Amino acid sequence: MLEARIWLYAFFSRKKQFIYDGDQHFSYALHNGNASNQQGFLFIFLFELPIVHFILHFAWSPTAAWWITGITAYGMIFLYADYNATLLRPISMTQDQLIIRYGVWGNAVIPLSAIESVTSHAQAVKRSNDSLRFCQFGYPNVCIILKPDTFVQTAFGYSMKTKIYLGLDKPYEFIKEFN
Repeated sequence: MLEARIWLYAFFSRKKQFIYDGDQHFSYALHNGNASNQQGFLFIFLFELPIVHFILHFAWSPTAAWWITGITAYGMIFLYADYNATLLRPISMTQDQLIIRYGVWGNAVIPLSAIESVTSHAQAVKRSNDSLRFCQFGYPNVCIILKPDTFVQTAFGYSMKTKIYLGLDKPYEFIKEFN
């Protein structure tokens, strides 16, 4: 599904507004410059690609230059798709669940009944097996604390989590919906 989403958002999402399930939608493109940083990396890749290609072509091997160029071009397609998805795919709340869409990666679906509390957060979060982080650049600004023994549906199946961290454009509007 990830591969299909990459091609969809890289080549077929221009100026389209997709309709997503949910009564309320929360964006994350502006938080800590997510979309701007992705755009900056795209421009860096765009200018770096031909320079590295010619250096590799003349200093090492023409075949290696084409392989590295192809891999870098595919990386640019992925980053462009993630940039478009960041602008277009919101985090949504329905009557009974929270649907976390973050970039081109898969969705995480959490029943609202499994959420114990939602608080503000303002520091870095280390990787751990019992939490999920959805923050592309900078620090997450929302912490969702789940009830014990909660299984969250992600792109890789169900897994038990205790906390989910989000980086949202308007965190206080999101938190207000749970208080």
